[in-house]
Amino acid sequence: MVMQEPQKTLHLTLALAALVSVAATAIRPGQALADSELASPWSEGKPTTKARLVAGQAGGKWIAAVEITMAEGWKTYWRFPGDAGGVPPMFDFAKSGNLAGVKVLFPAPKRFTDKAGDTLGYKDAVVFPLLIEAKDPALPIDLKVGLEYGICREVCVPVESELSLDIPAGSRAPVPAQVQAALDHVPHGAGALKPNDPRLVASQVKLDGPNPSIALVVECPGGAANADAYVESPAGYYIPLPKAGSVKPAGKDQVRFEIDLKDAVDPADLKGKTANVTLVCPQGLSETAFKLE
Repeated sequence: MVMQEPQKTLHLTLALAALVSVAATAIRPGQALADSELASPWSEGKPTTKARLVAGQAGGKWIAAVEITMAEGWKTYWRFPGDAGGVPPMFDFAKSGNLAGVKVLFPAPKRFTDKAGDTLGYKDAVVFPLLIEAKDPALPIDLKVGLEYGICREVCVPVESELSLDIPAGSRAPVPAQVQAALDHVPHGAGALKPNDPRLVASQVKLDGPNPSIALVVECPGGAANADAYVESPAGYYIPLPKAGSVKPAGKDQVRFEIDLKDAVDPADLKGKTANVTLVCPQGLSETAFKLE
C-alpha cells in the first residue's frame, strides 16, 4: 500500500485552500450533493462505516476528497494515531489514469482520552482533501483510490475500500461544501500562516542526562486556552504526546508543552533529526518542523 504520494509531488500550497475555505462547523460530511457536483457511489466496507470520492474545481485547480462517515460514536485516526496506537489511513493511487500528481491533506485531529491512553483522530466523520493534477488537462482523470483505515469504538475494525471516480475533462463542477470545510481545518505551513495561526516561539530539546525532554513554547494569538500540540516523530522513532499536566502558561497568549522522553525512546538516536509539530489553538492551526538538537 502506497501512502499519499505515489506519483510526483504537487507544487501546490495551502493558498489554494484559502480560495475555497468556509466555516468548518457549517457542513457535516455525508450530506447530499447538488446535481452539479461529482461523487462516486458509497463503498460500505463495514456496517458501521462507508466511504466515497468527491471532486470539484476552485481557481482552475482540481480538488478531490476521500469522505468517510461512521456510525455515531465511532472514530478513525490521523496520520499519527497517538500514544495508544491505531491504524492511520493509507491511500494508494497507483491504478489511477491520467493522474500526474496527488497530495493528501489532513485536517487537524482531536485528542481522545480513554483507559488505553490518548489517540488522535476524528469521530463520526472526516474528509481528506486531495490536491490532484492531470497529466493531460484535455483528458478525463480516472481517479482510483485503494483506501485502508481503522475504526474504533469498544472494539477496533480494519476497513478496506476501492474507490473510483471519473472526472470529465472541462468539467466546472464546484468543490463540495464539506470539502471546503475540511480545507479550512488543514493546518497552515510555513509561508502560508494567517494572523491568528499559532507560532512555535521556541523549542528546547534535551537529549542527554537522566531526564531527556522536549519543551515547546507556542504563541496562540487571541488566547491559548485548550491549545494542543502533536509532535510527529522522525520515521522509525516514537515521541509521545505532551501529557495534560505538563502544559503550562508561558506568558501572554503563550503556552509551554513538555514531553518526557525518558521512557519513550532512546534519546541519543534522535540527535540531529527533524520532527514536525502540529499546533492547535482556538483561533488557528499550523504545522512546522524543528530540529532535535
